[in-house]
Amino acid sequence: MIVIKNRHTGAVMYQFSRENFDNAHLWGANFTEADLSNMVLSECNLGSARFIGADLRGAVFSNSNLSYADFTDADLAGVQIRWCNLTGTNFGGACLTVVGQ
Repeated sequence: MIVIKNRHTGAVMYQFSRENFDNAHLWGANFTEADLSNMVLSECNLGSARFIGADLRGAVFSNSNLSYADFTDADLAGVQIRWCNLTGTNFGGACLTVVGQ
């Protein structure tokens, strides 16, 4: 089971009865202020999802659709984004750390 909590209050935002996010269809999901640190999101449809102010430190996005997702003010330190659609994605104010290949 996956439980996603608010990064500041610890309140449960979402519960999923699955073991991982592989192939999840979460178009337009609202993960504002969520703690998604160290999550692996492979082959997910996260287009237009909101990650505003979210904690995504150490998360891995692989082969996912992140088109028009909003990462405004998100903490993306150590995040890995591999082979993802980033068309129109907003990283305004996000904490980004770029590493070599």
